[in-house]
Amino acid sequence: MLWKKGWYETRIRLLFALALVVVIAVLTTGDPPPAAAGFGPAIAATMIPAMFAALLLPGAGVKTQLGGLRRSKGLHGSMYYTLSLPVTRTRLFNVRVSLGLAETAAIQVLTYSAILLVHLHPARINVALSDLFKHGVAAFFCVTAVYSLGVFFAAFLDEVYQHWATVFTVVGTMVILSRVPLPASMDPFLVLSLASPLNTHTMPWIAMAVLLGLSGVLLLIALKIVRSLEY
Repeated sequence: MLWKKGWYETRIRLLFALALVVVIAVLTTGDPPPAAAGFGPAIAATMIPAMFAALLLPGAGVKTQLGGLRRSKGLHGSMYYTLSLPVTRTRLFNVRVSLGLAETAAIQVLTYSAILLVHLHPARINVALSDLFKHGVAAFFCVTAVYSLGVFFAAFLDEVYQHWATVFTVVGTMVILSRVPLPASMDPFLVLSLASPLNTHTMPWIAMAVLLGLSGVLLLIALKIVRSLEY
């Protein structure tokens, strides 16, 4: 029942993310780019649907979310029915977070698959598939961090504010880190650029560990808020 509840809350948003995957795949078709261009534009395009999903799909499990792109303000009446179910808030939180993250991962895999089907041609791609796989794994850590930030805000903000808070926080963090001279291996945002396996041919373990730790901390704080908040 909890999985079905989460599916009802996310299915329309998931469809919008899937539509974006199709749009990205269509827009990246056409004549093969010159060899000097590499696979960079297509790689950048793979992150758009995943980040879009990471912004739309987070939820903390207790508050009832509207199924579409509309953002609700205040508490939905069915939330009290959810709280009356013989399940713990931890269970509500874990199911909803796991479902949204799984859907986000599916969007990223589908995007990569669609781009590869379009560009998997000697004239179109000049990057090792092993490096491409490594980049996808590292990029998912970035997506997970954004998703976890959305869950954190979903724990105590209305939907009308949750998504904007996530966007402004991510942009603000990027601006701050752009002015802090961190090594490329430790800057989590450089996982998608300078520290990407497409450039280094190795996994950015330190940056991935930073992103994983940040995601874990955000989810733990969100769970603590959900457990203690009086609705």
